[in-house]
Amino acid sequence: MTPTLARSNSKSQASGQLDLGGPIGLHTGLPIRHQVEQRLKERIQNVTLLPGTPLPENELAQQLEVSRTPVREALQRLTHEGLIQVVPQVGTFVARIDLDRVKEALFVREAVECTALTNISTRLSKDDMAALKRLVEMHQAAVEKNDTEATLRADEAFHRYLLALGGVPGAWRYVQEAREMHRRVRILTQTSAADGARRSVAQHASILKRLAQGKLPEAADLLREHVRMNFEMAKELARSHPDYFVASSIATLPGTNA
Repeated sequence: MTPTLARSNSKSQASGQLDLGGPIGLHTGLPIRHQVEQRLKERIQNVTLLPGTPLPENELAQQLEVSRTPVREALQRLTHEGLIQVVPQVGTFVARIDLDRVKEALFVREAVECTALTNISTRLSKDDMAALKRLVEMHQAAVEKNDTEATLRADEAFHRYLLALGGVPGAWRYVQEAREMHRRVRILTQTSAADGARRSVAQHASILKRLAQGKLPEAADLLREHVRMNFEMAKELARSHPDYFVASSIATLPGTNA
């Protein structure tokens, strides 16, 4: 099923208006460069600024009401993070999504999270079961409200709790880094109740059920399927919106015209 955009600023961006959230607040105590960097990073990761959007330095400075120097410094740092692409003699753009990097990120998630799950040696305690059940309920409530940010937070909390149960809470930083690699795909894609965020909630509930039954191998299999679903969503998005992706990363993907 072809994904629909969770949110779209294509109209405003097509008219040349970047949605940057207004001027930078100079009273926060943070250096201006850091504020500019945080603002741009947030707008990119939350896809307020869509992949491929031009980012003229002058316009950024004017809208944020700062000089060009902190804007230039922020752009350089975000370029190193892979969120911005500079094309010599052409311009600066929001980086397109690299499907190969998404695949690698999901490989890391699958390896770390599924291994951690199989490390659980006993049935979950009543407290752990209650905590996970609350997280599933929070996830469900956020989905029903169509609250993207709350949905992502609840989803992350569930996965983080599983890592802690597996005895490797510190591994979350690696999983979190991997999740950031496909965050834009998750926000950009919302499909029907059978496939999208509601399916994710249902999968969490199924994983929890297997854990309650002490069926760790089955729980790990469900978690593996759950993580891999993200790549299927990414491929569907690439087919419907190839302009959001690095062309070379989807060149061999059937159904794209990249």
